[in-house]
Amino acid sequence: MNLVLVVGVVLALQITGAAEQRGANLQVDVSAVVQALWAPRSAEVVGPTVGDQVVNGRRISGDGIGTLTYSVMERCDATAARLVEHFRASGWRQRRSQILMPRLRTSFLSGCERVPHGIVSSARPPKGKEEQIALAWHGEWEDDEGNTVTYDVSSDGSRATVRATFLPVEVALARGLRPRRPSPR
Repeated sequence: MNLVLVVGVVLALQITGAAEQRGANLQVDVSAVVQALWAPRSAEVVGPTVGDQVVNGRRISGDGIGTLTYSVMERCDATAARLVEHFRASGWRQRRSQILMPRLRTSFLSGCERVPHGIVSSARPPKGKEEQIALAWHGEWEDDEGNTVTYDVSSDGSRATVRATFLPVEVALARGLRPRRPSPR
């Protein structure tokens, strides 16, 4: 697992934990969370079988935060392109910066980037061994209500692993995050 994915998973867990600590129990539209956490038909869902609430491999907390992990036999760029097309067609808007770390950009402009694969260390690989390189991509979208979906793609060859998170606008606002709000019509 690369550093980008580790940071994303840790932050998603922090948000989930903080929301659960507040004791807020929102009315959760499970079908909306399941629909937002999209995976292609060819995906092999690698997800929880137990948890707060599990629907089709998607874990949904009491606050409506949803997570999904799957793998597909595609390269990073093909997986990212498929996600971009799906969310464009579904009416979600791309975010330029990350909701959890606003100073970091999403990968829509840069595409899949080379990152060290495995444990990150400042030490050089032993002589005769090459550093393993993987590709990573991070995309985020918002819907008209301000809900956010985040997709992290990592690939070290022809198989991509995708980790997705659905963050309800209510939880984002309660954590002091700044989703874009829809403009009044």
